[in-house]
Amino acid sequence: MKKTHYKKQDIEKYEKLLNEHKNYRTDGLIITFDKKDPLIKELQDFNFAPLFCWLIDTKRPDLIKYLPYNIKILSTENKQFPNNEWTIKDGFLGLNSGTKLKLFIPIHKKIHAIKIIWLLLHEFRHKIQYLNPSIGSLVSDKNKNKKRFFEFIEKEFKVDRNTVNHVFHEIDPAEVDANIFACDMLEIKTLGSPKFDITDDTLEHLTCEKQNKSQRKIIYGVMNNEKYGGYMSFFEKEEDAENEIINQYKRLTEHEIGYVDLTLEKDRIIQNKENLYVIHPIVLQ
Repeated sequence: MKKTHYKKQDIEKYEKLLNEHKNYRTDGLIITFDKKDPLIKELQDFNFAPLFCWLIDTKRPDLIKYLPYNIKILSTENKQFPNNEWTIKDGFLGLNSGTKLKLFIPIHKKIHAIKIIWLLLHEFRHKIQYLNPSIGSLVSDKNKNKKRFFEFIEKEFKVDRNTVNHVFHEIDPAEVDANIFACDMLEIKTLGSPKFDITDDTLEHLTCEKQNKSQRKIIYGVMNNEKYGGYMSFFEKEEDAENEIINQYKRLTEHEIGYVDLTLEKDRIIQNKENLYVIHPIVLQ
C-alpha cells in the first residue's frame, strides 16, 4: 500500500474524533449518491458529515452561513470518474461546480477519516471563494496577476488552458488558499494531494506540447454560451477574435434588450459569473 502523506498521530487523532462525534448534527452536508454506482452500498457506509459539521461549528462558526454544502458521492469505479494521468495517482477527486461538489472516493484503498475531512474542507473553501467576492477577487481569474501569468504560459508554449491549469494546479492562488484553510482547520501540515505536484514529468507537458504543436496551425474560435452553446465563428488571428468579442459586447449592450450586468474582458463576455461569449484557441491536427 502506498504510504500516506499524513502523519500517524494526525490519522489516529481524527479517527478518534470521527468516533467521538458520530452522533453530532449532519445537516451541514446534503449528501446524495448515484443510484447506478457499482459501489453505492459501500459509499453509504461513510459517516463523515458529523465531524465536518462539528469542525465548522466549533472552529469557524462564522462560516455556518455557507452551509449546507451539497455533495454527490461517487466511487472511482463510476463511469463518470475522469480516469486519466492526473487522477489515477491517488484516485480521490473533488469536482466543484459553483456551490456543489462531486466527490469521487476509491473504495478499494484504505481510507482515513483525515483524508476525507481534509478534502471536504478544501473543496468547501472553493465554495466560499465562489460566493465571497472579497476572497474571490484575490484567487479567481479576476486576479490580474494570475490571469496574465496563465495567458503568458498558454501563448509561450502554445498549450490550452486545461494543460496550464493541471501543470500549475498547486500554485494556483485558489488552490493554495484552499490548502491553507484545510490545514488550518485540522491543525496539520500537509501539501494536500501529491497528484498535482510540479515535477519534471508534469513540466514536460509544456515542452512536449510546444514541440508537438509548433508545427500545427492554431485558430481562434468564439463560442456563444460556453455551457450549452457552440462556436459561432473562427479566426486565424487572435486579435480578430478579440475584436469579435468587443463587437458582440457592443451589440448586446447597445441594441439587445435583456442583457444587463455584462462584464467585458479581453477574451470573453461574462454574465452572472458564466461565459456568455469566450475565445478558445484550437490546434488543428
